[in-house]
Amino acid sequence: RLNVGLRGTGVLRSSRVTLMEDGVLTSPAPYASPAAYYTPAMWKYQNIEILKGSSQLIAGPQTTGGAINMLTPVLDEKNDLTVTTVFGNHGQIRNFIQGEWKVAKRTSIGLALNRSQANGFKQFNNEAVGGYALNDGYLKIGHHLDERDLHHLELYVGGTQERSNQSYVGMSLADAQSNPRKQYFAANRDSMILDRSMLRFSYTANLKKGWFRADVYRQGAGRNWYKLDKVDAGNGAIGIASILMDPTKYAQEFAAMDGVGGDSTVGYIKANRRQYKSQGMQLRGLWTENIGSIKFTQEAGLRMHYDEEDRFQESDKYSLKNSIQLLENGAQGEAGNRIDFASAQSAYYRATASYRSWTLQAGLRGENILVSRVDFGKSNAERDFDIIKLRENRTQVLLPGISLNKSVGSWTIFSGIHKGFTPAGSKEGVLPEESINSELGIKHRKLPIQLTAFHSDYRR
Repeated sequence: RLNVGLRGTGVLRSSRVTLMEDGVLTSPAPYASPAAYYTPAMWKYQNIEILKGSSQLIAGPQTTGGAINMLTPVLDEKNDLTVTTVFGNHGQIRNFIQGEWKVAKRTSIGLALNRSQANGFKQFNNEAVGGYALNDGYLKIGHHLDERDLHHLELYVGGTQERSNQSYVGMSLADAQSNPRKQYFAANRDSMILDRSMLRFSYTANLKKGWFRADVYRQGAGRNWYKLDKVDAGNGAIGIASILMDPTKYAQEFAAMDGVGGDSTVGYIKANRRQYKSQGMQLRGLWTENIGSIKFTQEAGLRMHYDEEDRFQESDKYSLKNSIQLLENGAQGEAGNRIDFASAQSAYYRATASYRSWTLQAGLRGENILVSRVDFGKSNAERDFDIIKLRENRTQVLLPGISLNKSVGSWTIFSGIHKGFTPAGSKEGVLPEESINSELGIKHRKLPIQLTAFHSDYRR
């Protein structure tokens, strides 16, 4: 599971960075649930673009640490095909097929498929447990509307399917030191099921002095991480984190996790079920012209976005004596029954002026965000809207940024300052996290050498 952060923002999953695919938001619900588990299948990307400093104002909504933009191969109207098979430890097999075919004079198709699997590296009773199976791929169709490629259409369809026997249970300190691959008996039912689909339609106009691009996108994702949540050995249900942090205090519960449970010891396996939806439209454009000796570039963008996270969860009761046997199915919705949804409108403008070895860039981003939550309650599986709890929170913010670069031989000295922003949740009155971020550095334009000093001053 991806844990990534940029410039000290923290590494809780991807909650503090903006993840994009070909310039389009790709997290399951980047506004309503930015901390959702999401790990892109990196094999298919041609390049990965990291936006930091004031340059990230064109991405958003997270603008404190930075943005990660993963780029699929551009259709170049050349026939090619790559087939790769990789073998690894623990029964790992990875098969890749990626290629492009020019099927008509102005039409090309790109196709990429991946099948990856492994047996797992955890050990239970001296046998390998865990493992996963991952299917991932995309189909990309590009069509030129004219002979000179002034107008270009592109359709992208992608999908991911994951089935993994992945546990959420950690380890006690003693076990981690003596047998770090050990899996506890009570975690043998833990598993993750994930399905994701992305549909994107794009239009690009290649102008003499710039370009214009419009994207319409819709993404759906569903997952259920069925995992051990609590153990009851007669002292009440205790969470797995508490048990493993202090196995002496919770000796009976720890013994049950390790396969030595009493007659009445039970475990609660929670279905952490989520359904995600993310959709929107964005317009972007760039225009460059020369004003005397100054090269002047203007860029602007507009995004209309909606996303949601739907939780509908239950916790099933199992016997932990000798084998894991189902005792009772939990009532649907009792372990979480709510929908978080967000609508956001954002826009940015960035101007760049270049004169000889100097480059000055200034930009402004605006976000208007409404995040809401409908909580149906633990005993409302039918989702009767007459007995709900509703809350919402609106955020409006302007985020300026400016940078100045100087070329000296093969080196570039860069500096910048911008306003950082992390959206607030749905709880009324909660303010967004804001910061003033500055940077100063030097990098070589050919060699991979760069030194950067940065400072983030968090205001609230």
